[in-house]
Amino acid sequence: PQTILKKKIPYHTVEKIAHVAIKVTDKLLFFVSTRMIELVKNPALQTMHGLTIMMLALILALPLPIPLS
Repeated sequence: PQTILKKKIPYHTVEKIAHVAIKVTDKLLFFVSTRMIELVKNPALQTMHGLTIMMLALILALPLPIPLS
């Protein structure tokens, strides 16, 4: 909307927001960084992961009755 486009934000506020965003992304970097790469590169484990996903998908697709409904 035009009211938001016309609103002025002080540089100091934008600077504070940027500093907080940098701190948050630095802390989140631990969760998104590559760890235990051997669990992803091993062909046998890739097959095992695929079979596990397929088995869980089939279980999820079963027409199970919802209790107490």
